[in-house]
Amino acid sequence: MNKKLAIKILIILSIISIFVLFFILKKSNNTKIDPVLKNINIDEIKIGSSKEEIDKLIGTEIESTKSGELTLNTYKSENIYRPHQIYYQDNLSELIIEEITDKSVTTDDMRKKYGVASNVLYEKLEHSTFNLFVYIDKGIAYQGHESGGLVLEIWYFKPTDIKTFINKYAQNYQETPYTEQTGY
Repeated sequence: MNKKLAIKILIILSIISIFVLFFILKKSNNTKIDPVLKNINIDEIKIGSSKEEIDKLIGTEIESTKSGELTLNTYKSENIYRPHQIYYQDNLSELIIEEITDKSVTTDDMRKKYGVASNVLYEKLEHSTFNLFVYIDKGIAYQGHESGGLVLEIWYFKPTDIKTFINKYAQNYQETPYTEQTGY
């Protein structure tokens, strides 16, 4: 083989190797893990955890708003349109709402795990089919369809009575099904 031809082949292979290495490095830089979306289940957070502890576990909030005596912080979930929500009082978590963004949890699953809900609350919306099933003594609730359907949210809270729960956390719900008022 000719010495010039061998040098040309070596130069071409070197150039190709440099391009391949460049694209591999560029791709690895683009796939960095978002430090805000850490690999943790929100259901592992304990009620009464401080905001600082939660920020270390799942990252900083997307948004923070004040609602009466509670502060509502939203955190990234698997769905950008449905963030997780954590309500704080005096910098301690009071209510954690985990958004279920896939079909991995059903109302049947929740009933198998926790039994029949002690209370059912109804959204104050006409034609709403998503109820809030509350296990008041267990500190857990879920929003979902009544018969074997989809679960949208799981709520974690300190056990309390149903009136306090509604007044403090579930003002958009009531104990009787919503009925539209007609007439004047």
